[in-house]
Amino acid sequence: MRIDLSRTEGRLTLLGLTAFGAVHVLVPDLLLRSARSAYGFALDVEFTPRERAPRRVRAVGILSLIATAIGWTALGRSNESRLEFERPSPTSRDRSADDR
Repeated sequence: MRIDLSRTEGRLTLLGLTAFGAVHVLVPDLLLRSARSAYGFALDVEFTPRERAPRRVRAVGILSLIATAIGWTALGRSNESRLEFERPSPTSRDRSADDR
């Protein structure tokens, strides 16, 4: 999988990820109430968060903010006009293991 972004696209992506993480950390109860309403309206099912759900929502936000910090660091170190992130596909990994 390859992601090729301009610096502007990279910044906008990181800003969105920062907002996503911040909202999850700061207002997990609001997100859970919104999810409850959306599930009821769109899916006609009852969503009842468990006792530790806000804690888990905050954990998702913290992980998102950590990923964002790594992304901002990579963006700041890059002198290129485009950012490229490449992750080897499972098939290419399998082929390289066969070559050994």
